[in-house]
Amino acid sequence: MRVEVPAEKVTSERKSITRAFANQARIPGFRKGKVPQALIEKRFEKDIAEELESRLVNQGFQEGVKKQELKVITITGIEDRAFHPDDTFTFTANILLAPDFELPEYKGITVQIPRVEITDENVEQALENLRQRFADFNDIENQPVEMGGFAVIDYEGYVDDTPVAQAFPQAGAYLAKGEDFWLNITEQSFLPGFCADLVGANVDDKRDVEVTLPDDFPFEALRGNTIKYDVTIKSIKEQILPPLDDELAGKIEEGKTLDEIREAIRDQMTRERENQNEELKTNQIITWLTEKLDFDIPDELVHSETQRQINDIVQRSQQSGVAEEELRKHEGEIINNASGQARMNVKTSFILDEIAEAESISVNQQELLQQINLMAAQYQTPVKKLISQLQKSNGIGRIENQIRVRKTLDFLRSNASVEEVEPPDETETSA
Repeated sequence: MRVEVPAEKVTSERKSITRAFANQARIPGFRKGKVPQALIEKRFEKDIAEELESRLVNQGFQEGVKKQELKVITITGIEDRAFHPDDTFTFTANILLAPDFELPEYKGITVQIPRVEITDENVEQALENLRQRFADFNDIENQPVEMGGFAVIDYEGYVDDTPVAQAFPQAGAYLAKGEDFWLNITEQSFLPGFCADLVGANVDDKRDVEVTLPDDFPFEALRGNTIKYDVTIKSIKEQILPPLDDELAGKIEEGKTLDEIREAIRDQMTRERENQNEELKTNQIITWLTEKLDFDIPDELVHSETQRQINDIVQRSQQSGVAEEELRKHEGEIINNASGQARMNVKTSFILDEIAEAESISVNQQELLQQINLMAAQYQTPVKKLISQLQKSNGIGRIENQIRVRKTLDFLRSNASVEEVEPPDETETSA
């Protein structure tokens, strides 16, 4: 953006700055505020020029953005600053602009969510899970692993003779290796088909277990791969369940009866299903919007978000025990995954920001302070200290943006066209 500040504006600002210096200057032989202007201009020539240039650039930039109705993300540089013989001042501002696109009709987006229906069977299954937490376990010496029983195992997975932790450092640590891992021997436990190959094994036996991961496996990179696990049976356990009565209820929550526990479970499961449905709404709305809109995304922002994604992946991998050398081997894969997610994040951010502006969705001071108070309580930090830290790192702006995004998503969900569908099969829900 090329900006020219007219001569009268330059002259006016120069006089204003010179007066300010004159009022504050302390020069021997003159009373404060009575120093001749010519002396002030000579004595503080460099300081006045710097202040004048700074003001003209700032004011000229703001007026230019307002006049041209530009959506500026950031200033990448100011160049070609120059005062001219006719007293005008010019400069060029290199700016990064938000992409220009026209929003589709975003009210009434159709979303499908399962009907919230908590059955008695759901409640009893959840109660049974709680009951199992209070079970006792006895070692079994002369009996092999059986379906429905329990075993404690060590295991390590390999893909084509390469440890999973090395071949797929982004995979969850539980897929790669485990020690003293308690396993309920059922078809649904751990990975499909894993437990079946352990049936009949005795304590100290070693088993080779092969598992081929399905096409809908959560970690996409491992879909269709066959993992070979070296498994050692450390011990075999017998589960002793406590009676399902008020005494157990009191252990689950002091002072509660079994019927009260059942009611609490139903309430909690209802809230969880409702929260899941809200998440489903959000995902479907964002998918609909991103598929409807196609626009150029600033590479600078994608690069920055990609680096943030990479840092998160590396940090999680290192916390899982993956060596730096192994991360380097998969650098290309990590970058590709991070780049794709970064592009989607940036695109979504622009769309939500445009909707927030169109609907005049903003964040007031009370909402901002409430969020900061919650953070202070979470981090066990005095509010004033946290605010000071946030101000130094531009954290206030990030929190304000997070609240604005949350309110925008709330707006989109509340204005969506909701279609209820049948809830998932009970066995899938319990699994």
